[in-house]
Amino acid sequence: MDSGGLKMSISKNTIMSKLLVFLFITLTCISFKTFAESAVGNGGVGIFCGYISDYEYEDIYIVDYIEGLSKGLSYNKLDKLKSADLFLQKLSQYSPRRAKKIKKEFDSFLEQVNFVANQEIINPNDTYAYINLENCEHKTIILQSSIESNLIKKYLVQENYFKQLDPTNLIILKVHEIIYREALMYNHKNSEYTRKLTQNLLSDQVDNFLQTQYFSLLNRYNIPRDSVND
Repeated sequence: MDSGGLKMSISKNTIMSKLLVFLFITLTCISFKTFAESAVGNGGVGIFCGYISDYEYEDIYIVDYIEGLSKGLSYNKLDKLKSADLFLQKLSQYSPRRAKKIKKEFDSFLEQVNFVANQEIINPNDTYAYINLENCEHKTIILQSSIESNLIKKYLVQENYFKQLDPTNLIILKVHEIIYREALMYNHKNSEYTRKLTQNLLSDQVDNFLQTQYFSLLNRYNIPRDSVND
């Protein structure tokens, strides 16, 4: 190849590389814009206590957890086991398809996450006043897209805060988002019912639930007895 042909080849490759970079950036921007417009859920809000520095706090709690404690629920087994296995075993007795589905999504949760670090995530439109603790504040940890698509990851997560969650609150957050993902299929407009259901299902008290009590809880919060599909 002569020098003229080589220069032309290099020029074409350079143009193609620039086009690919531009296309990637454009698609990324469209993806995040679509995500922002489709984002829902108010269970991804945390209660932040003890400011240390930017994006660092002494304690971060999921709203479901604090609401549950305020209602007399306890999470000693969850604190001790640091695992959702006991919850899933109990759930499989009454809602086997739901338990299987939650287990699958729980184990692959991080595959559905877009992390953002060192910047805040805006609150979704359905955000409203939550329970709080003295001298603490609310911040959004995670947003969920209402769109089911392989082109868009399901969750947008504030990485700094996500990594500071203790095992108990991390489990509660994941289970909440997975249950809310199903609840969106039943036209839930926000995650208020999901929060109430999650804080009950993961509590120590659910161990004493009879099947009728479990189904009554689901009915109260407008969730079918079992997942419609696997």
